[in-house]
Amino acid sequence: MKRNEYYGTDVQPIDFIDENKCLFNEGNVLKYLYRAGIKDKNTFLEDLEKACWYLERDFEHRKIIRYSIHSIDARGYMKELCVSYLEEAKKNNVPYYEAIHGIIYATFICGIDLSITLGLLRYLILEVKDANTR
Repeated sequence: MKRNEYYGTDVQPIDFIDENKCLFNEGNVLKYLYRAGIKDKNTFLEDLEKACWYLERDFEHRKIIRYSIHSIDARGYMKELCVSYLEEAKKNNVPYYEAIHGIIYATFICGIDLSITLGLLRYLILEVKDANTR
């Protein structure tokens, strides 16, 4: 299968997902956060909402407290993803890219409590919706 060119980097979310043996919901949280505004500007809010939906499923239904990194290679992939996200997001003029980067970094590298991630993501979605109504 061809790698997604819209990510603009050799290391892509799937590399981290595979190396870290992420479960379906966790992988989708990363995928939708990372591609929001990069893949298609028209689906920016929808991608954030999908990331939130998958995160809610892990947090509320499976009682996952935090995501953790299981290998040094996975940590390296995630660090590369964070750097490449900033580059691609700036290049594509993604709104709120610094907030999204912070959520990705805190969730997948720092392993913060997912209740905090969920609160940050819900707040960001409200901000985007509010900005779209102005």
